[in-house]
Amino acid sequence: MIAIEFRFTAGQYHATPWGRHVNEGDVEWPPTPWRVLRALIAVWYQRADTQRYPKETLASLIETLAEHLPVYQLPPAVHTHTRHYLPTKYRDTTLVHDAFARVSSSDKLVMAWPELTLDGDMLALIRHLVEKLTYLGRAESWVAAQLLTDWDGTPNCYPAVFDSTTSNRTHATQGVSLLTPITARDFDEWRGRLPQGGRGQPIPPETLLDALSLSTGDLQKGRWSSPPGAQTVLYLRPEDSLNGYRSVRTAPRANSFNVARFALGGNPSLFPKWTDAVVLGDLLHIALMGTSDNAVAPSISGRDANGEVLAANHRHGFCLPEDADGDGYIDHLLFVSRNDFLESVLKAIYCLNDRQKLWTPERWSGRQREWPIRLELLGHTDRPSSLRAADGEVVPLLEHARVWTSITPYFHPWHAKKHGRFGAEEQIRREISQRGLPEPLEVRVLTTTPINGERPAGGGEAGKCYTVRDFRRRRPSHPGQTAPDKFGSFLTIEFPIPITGPLALGFACHFGLGLFQPKH
Repeated sequence: MIAIEFRFTAGQYHATPWGRHVNEGDVEWPPTPWRVLRALIAVWYQRADTQRYPKETLASLIETLAEHLPVYQLPPAVHTHTRHYLPTKYRDTTLVHDAFARVSSSDKLVMAWPELTLDGDMLALIRHLVEKLTYLGRAESWVAAQLLTDWDGTPNCYPAVFDSTTSNRTHATQGVSLLTPITARDFDEWRGRLPQGGRGQPIPPETLLDALSLSTGDLQKGRWSSPPGAQTVLYLRPEDSLNGYRSVRTAPRANSFNVARFALGGNPSLFPKWTDAVVLGDLLHIALMGTSDNAVAPSISGRDANGEVLAANHRHGFCLPEDADGDGYIDHLLFVSRNDFLESVLKAIYCLNDRQKLWTPERWSGRQREWPIRLELLGHTDRPSSLRAADGEVVPLLEHARVWTSITPYFHPWHAKKHGRFGAEEQIRREISQRGLPEPLEVRVLTTTPINGERPAGGGEAGKCYTVRDFRRRRPSHPGQTAPDKFGSFLTIEFPIPITGPLALGFACHFGLGLFQPKH
């Protein structure tokens, strides 16, 4: 068994995940195997005894480490950032976010290869390199590291393929994609499949060690969209691994809730159409805001005490429409938050239930419409038994499934690049990664979507296929707000492991657009 113990002596770990811009505010946690191996290679070039440990020994060590996926024991950490206004040549300033993980300087992060045994020159070399490691990630991420050969701790971050053998885990997990090297054999096979001598084709590095040694400039010069010899592997880490220094709760309290489901009443023929999904999501949001005290809870408003938008991980509430019977009309509304409802949120929910109606302001449509509304259930996504509807089935939008399909159009939240780059599929993969969800196996674009999934026609408009143009795409309370995406799309997403709903992505996802439902 081989393990490396890291202590971040300055209490900070600065590293931006591959493929992310620094201003996205994301932080790589834990340090990826790709980054750690590159750090060891850099130490060999800069400070190692290359006479005693030649390059051939380094190549053998790197290839051996690449044969095995490591596991981690992560200390408590906080995802935070600082802001800097840097001057430009145009005598203006530009805002730059510096995101990092704040870690106690006394806490230790352990990266271990449980099935790996080294001896001889390779063991001596890795000990030599680890002891000379002074930083990991950016230069301000000072680190003190040492090699362990007898570590017997319990990992809390490991590849998802190990999860089936870790049945005794006591913490809730979330998926995160880590950049790892492929094996030397896979690298040689991949290199042999590349076109040789083609005009405009990048020249692949000779060995896995050479691939790990490429600088950012080399990658850009070679026009590599991703580092050669790298792959992404889904890892599972504690759900609150970047949410502060607090103990991990093994299960939600029996009296905690993060789901509220409201039922619309009255004449079903007067229910709003499914194509008005974003309108009803906006109405629920406004109704909850109106029932709150002067200090509106951030999970309802989506803004912090300073009025700034809570964008990190979309932890504020989702106001989602639901067509439970599949007739093409909205009959339920959901308010779902990833965090447990605070007392102020519960007060707003109960107050809305006491008012017993949901209405549209007259200025929206020229005449006021209203629907009776009642609180049908309070539950928690970690307690599926608390999410069962009147028919005994789990609310469809909150099921646990691998394959999800659009029931309202997805509008990507960022501007696409020229020549069709960074389109719907690329953006949805980035969003999924930012949410901490596993990387999809497949993202398939559809042309239409049946109402509420693939329910058979049973009356009304059930079974009708809608196009993007059939749906409203603007919130009535923000008529001037438009998405970077002018066309929209429907998608089917397949994940490697089941995830728990709701799944809503893209522009106005907190109000019913970009809504997905399990595909059975």
